[in-house]
Amino acid sequence: MITGGGPTAHPKLLINLCKMAKEFGQHITIETEGSEFVETKADFISLSPKLSNSTPRPGTWMPYLNKEVTENDKIRHEKWRTNYHAMKKLITLHPDYQLKPVISSEKDLEEVKELQDILNVPNDKVYLMPEGMTNEELVKRRMWLFDICTKEGYNFSDRLQIIVYGDKRGV
Repeated sequence: MITGGGPTAHPKLLINLCKMAKEFGQHITIETEGSEFVETKADFISLSPKLSNSTPRPGTWMPYLNKEVTENDKIRHEKWRTNYHAMKKLITLHPDYQLKPVISSEKDLEEVKELQDILNVPNDKVYLMPEGMTNEELVKRRMWLFDICTKEGYNFSDRLQIIVYGDKRGV
């Protein structure tokens, strides 16, 4: 599993890591938000596109960057968040994939369906994850999201890292 910090932002490193892993007979999964296309020999793409619920609001504080969000931050985020061309190429190139968006409200499901149409992704390839930085926030979203997954044929994916570590970065 190659993940964290947008691995496609480092194309040469990613290509070399995949090449080395394949030389050792490893199964390779790349976890990415899909903002950039990199041609690799990975076996599986776990595509976690950012929905509009992730768009930073100018004037708010980003604690992990220790700075205030600017209009330029928002514009840059929106540009890479909706790079559907790169996402389509990642899905097409690799033998298998999943789509794994983070859901904060039922309204996000409309956006997921639009994304599925754009990328031609069936429900059984979609894993919906509840949004939340604490166990309490996850509990609020988990039940209704699980019910939607069951009813509409989606898969459910919890956020084990939040359950175990909370919102601590770099653990």
